[in-house]
Amino acid sequence: MSDMSGSQSHANNPPDDMINSSSSLPPNATNNTTNAGTSAAAATTTGVIISHMSSVAESNSNSVPITASALDAFINSVTRQNSNNFSLKHVAEYIRKTDDLLFNNLQRLDQALSLLNTADNSLAIAQILWAKLASVPLDADPVNSVEPLILQTIGFLKDANYPDIETHGLDIFSRMCKTFAGLLVTRKRTHLGIQPLRNVIKVLRKPGELLTIMTSFLYLCLKSENFKPALEILDVDIVEIRQEGPKLEIPDILLYFYYGGVCYLAMKNYSRANLLFEIAISTPATAISKIMIEAYKKFILTSFILFGKLKSSPVKAAPSANTFLRSVKSSTQGYSDIFDCKSATELKELKEKNEALYKEDENLGLVKQCVVSMYKRNIQKLTKTFLTLSLSDITAVVKLENTSQTEKLLTEMIEDDQICARIDHKQGMVYFLDNSEASTGDQALQKLSSQVAKCVEINTRFQELDDSIKTSVLYQEKLQRSGSAGDVSAWEYHS
Repeated sequence: MSDMSGSQSHANNPPDDMINSSSSLPPNATNNTTNAGTSAAAATTTGVIISHMSSVAESNSNSVPITASALDAFINSVTRQNSNNFSLKHVAEYIRKTDDLLFNNLQRLDQALSLLNTADNSLAIAQILWAKLASVPLDADPVNSVEPLILQTIGFLKDANYPDIETHGLDIFSRMCKTFAGLLVTRKRTHLGIQPLRNVIKVLRKPGELLTIMTSFLYLCLKSENFKPALEILDVDIVEIRQEGPKLEIPDILLYFYYGGVCYLAMKNYSRANLLFEIAISTPATAISKIMIEAYKKFILTSFILFGKLKSSPVKAAPSANTFLRSVKSSTQGYSDIFDCKSATELKELKEKNEALYKEDENLGLVKQCVVSMYKRNIQKLTKTFLTLSLSDITAVVKLENTSQTEKLLTEMIEDDQICARIDHKQGMVYFLDNSEASTGDQALQKLSSQVAKCVEINTRFQELDDSIKTSVLYQEKLQRSGSAGDVSAWEYHS
């Protein structure tokens, strides 16, 4: 795999505690597939992605094989939701207990599907498709076995009864989508799943809400190096996590923010990447997972790129903060040492010293960007002292290799609004300008309008959450228990 001279960072493939997968990538496995239309940063993204396919449920080898009549009972049970004593809620509860039954009757699943319809039995169909997707052998015939199953699943995603799924069995449906994404990755058909899952998210997701299907969607986008669809959902800030089933799937939540951070790294949006890695390490958890450790490594590196120091994180305020920091100290020492470097030369020496570690973690490309960021900060310091400097003088002071590298860095900094300057290529001079000289009235107005719109959006969302809480049953019950039901103003926020 290439080192990634751009912004893309890499993480080693995590062990089993990150995600349980029967088809996960082997340790340190990489994907050298590149996309001619993507940048060098994006081209190496696939090497960092954590395998996202759900493991195949294994039946007890000592158990007695389930007979065909058991599958008949399954069909009878999942088609009884119209009866008075067997609601769709009961159907969902029953379906969650049928993994072994379906795996012991794989040969009859297509026959079972022929007896069901998407209008009334979408949850059962999702469960059967999950069993079929999870049981595809590695040597399965791609033409006669795998492709028909992929098309069958895509057809179901298009026609499913989403009100029923959303109300009683979103966890069942999400697991199927997760396994579907894993199969597409294994078969190198990731592009086939992006649009179907994108449409599903548009149907099910409320603004600002996180669904586990979105994690599977990001996984496909990363593996296919198609980041534009991913940014459509990542650019919407998460303010609510939906509980899709009996329990909350914390690994899927952590992976959403981890995958999202990697997507932003590929697009060189270090600020958003740093934010998502920060959320991943700040999420309350009873144990430190490999996902959090890998996110913390990238949080360190993006903090250095952005600020030159470790960004203060909410994790320090959490009750388990000391435990977290102690747990990750030994595995992140080679990263924390970056902050002790006083010059780009020292940082390059540290990079060479720990190159094996960074390669193993597949973060070497991001470490190289840390070196570049130190060069840029040194150039920013010059703007506070000088009004005019030659390219050769800047090259000598900052200790760059040549004037071409200096000019390239200056151009990038000007385009990213990191400095205000004008380069005279003919004379080889650089003129540093004040912000007022560099920006026009239209640019300032556009920036101000964007900030105002963002503030209005945040205020509107907070108002919606406030109204939702005040009108909830739990809130009203709490008011009554506290004896303040008649004094709602006591619960109002005051500035």
